[in-house]
Amino acid sequence: MVTPSNHACGPRALRLRRTRQASPSLLWLSVGLACIVMGCGLLRGSLLNTQDPLESKVPDAYSRGVQYYREGLYKSAVMELETVPRDHRRFKQALAYLQKANGRVTEATNHVNAALQHRKEGEFSEAKKEFEEALLVYPNHRRVRMLLEALDQDIEATVNFYYEKGQEEFERKNYEEARVAFLEALKASPEENHVLAGLSRTDEILMKLYSSEGTALFEKGLFDEAVRQLEKAYNIDSTDSLLIGQLTNVYNRRALKYYREEKLSLAVRDLKRSLEIKSEQEEIRNQLQQIQKRLGLLKKIRP
Repeated sequence: MVTPSNHACGPRALRLRRTRQASPSLLWLSVGLACIVMGCGLLRGSLLNTQDPLESKVPDAYSRGVQYYREGLYKSAVMELETVPRDHRRFKQALAYLQKANGRVTEATNHVNAALQHRKEGEFSEAKKEFEEALLVYPNHRRVRMLLEALDQDIEATVNFYYEKGQEEFERKNYEEARVAFLEALKASPEENHVLAGLSRTDEILMKLYSSEGTALFEKGLFDEAVRQLEKAYNIDSTDSLLIGQLTNVYNRRALKYYREEKLSLAVRDLKRSLEIKSEQEEIRNQLQQIQKRLGLLKKIRP
């Protein structure tokens, strides 16, 4: 009779017993291999992490800086190129790009500052020129473009306001006030054809008024008033030959009056002004020299 204990001692039972006895060893072996594999992975990861983090970042900073420079984004280029370390293989190239980018930023900033100052003083056309110069240096400067757009709106509004005011004053025959308004419009934008036309029409009328009034005052012997009116006309058009003749004649006559009154300094002043307006007056030049000599002698004689 086979007992359970005898059955358990058969070949199959022996194999099972051996397998069970070997299983812990195999398990530990598997665990050991897994640890080795994981350890190698951790080792590789730690080796990668020990590399300088700038080594992977620097080429990106350099390339981005160069790309920003080529796109005309100079401030962004400066920010990137400033991060390139000295041991980078393209450090010298980075410095060259950085210097050029900084130069562009500085030049554009100078133009912007000048433009803002002109804008503050109401010199719109000069401000616009400076903003445009800034954009030539720094084409993609967003702030400058915004400022230029705002300035263009201010210029348009200013021109329209003063042009309309000039037209109103002209219709009321207030020609001096109309001229002031047209000049203000042209100060904002010098090439506005409709404003230039309004100013030209106004100047033509004023020239006739000032000249006729000056001549009438001169004939009455009112030299001071005549000079004031004719000088106004001369300020409008200093090339009018008829006006030049009238004005120099008044100055010469008043100088003679001052000379007779022994007001030599005033006579000298008028003759000099006459020669400034028209230099081809040899007789007047000689008279001026004679009066100046006499005046010099008088200063020496007087205590």
